[in-house]
Amino acid sequence: MFRCVMSLHGIRTRGVWQKDLVPVLARAGFIPYALDYGTFSTFSFASGRARENKLKWLIEEYGHVTADAESRRPSIIAHSFGTYLVKGAIDHGLRFDKVIFAGSIVASDFGWPRVLESGQVNLVRNDFGALDPWPRMSRWLVHDSGNSGTSGFTTNHPRLFGKSFPAYRHSDYFHRTHFEREWIPTLMRVVVAQDERWELTNLLDVTCQVVATRLNIGQQLVRSNIFVPDEARRLRIPDGLTHNMWNAAEQTVTIMPGTGCCGVAFERREQTVAVMRADWGKHTLPGTELAKVDPRLKWIVSTPIPDPDIAGAVLGVFNVDGLVQSKTQDDLEPILDDLLVAAQLLAVSFNRLK
Repeated sequence: MFRCVMSLHGIRTRGVWQKDLVPVLARAGFIPYALDYGTFSTFSFASGRARENKLKWLIEEYGHVTADAESRRPSIIAHSFGTYLVKGAIDHGLRFDKVIFAGSIVASDFGWPRVLESGQVNLVRNDFGALDPWPRMSRWLVHDSGNSGTSGFTTNHPRLFGKSFPAYRHSDYFHRTHFEREWIPTLMRVVVAQDERWELTNLLDVTCQVVATRLNIGQQLVRSNIFVPDEARRLRIPDGLTHNMWNAAEQTVTIMPGTGCCGVAFERREQTVAVMRADWGKHTLPGTELAKVDPRLKWIVSTPIPDPDIAGAVLGVFNVDGLVQSKTQDDLEPILDDLLVAAQLLAVSFNRLK
């Protein structure tokens, strides 16, 4: 899902960094599109008509790229004037998965909360450098630009991330280490807009009904959720991708690959079962995370969600668990194949989101 990634350079350059970024994106399984609007001078930047022409160009390129990549929601990495154009495209209604800015000249009070809450953009990352003077200087030429590339954005939202690089100047982001350590993990994070979750949540609902029937337990005692890796490769539940889970603290559980039932399934890429006896044994989470888990939890089945685009890779883990009524691994055996099928259907649904 969300494999299409565009990149967009700034003024007085043709974006050599984009050519270096392309193979890094490709190796990580993304489909890169390095956009090039040609050399754009400082004089042109000061011209409202010239800026408007480049915005029209970007909107047209967006249409070409999304058609070619068969993507309804690409991500974009933009630098300097490129960030200004992306902001303009968002103002014109274009939708993105991830937006990553570096050396941004977008106004620091831009209304990201509105954009993120509406589902027009799923996640925003802003890398800014304390030694970068150009965002401040841009306001001398363009009144609606700003210094978010020097001091960050002043608005707040759970899916708006800013990272300061105190020793960075305007173009110090453009090296392989930054691409791989900073941008690739951000692009890998799965975020699903509220108006696009219905197919996934319907599958969670139906699966819980099937499991409850097969195990002869009440539907209110069977729950499901999806864990996916975040920027730090920790597994988290994306907003809204649960069924029958009502404890807000439990929905904030983070799991390291290789720990807990879910983390083991993700690391080994195989279905994993955990049952509560005196404790969770080898599937016990660290104390801070275990304390968030509903104490009535008795069993868990974790099934990796295969990545439809990359052979052998997984998007995340699909969990079904049960409260109150204890079950043995033998009791859970009849539902394992059903959950493998459900995970395949979830992979198909994720793929439709792209």
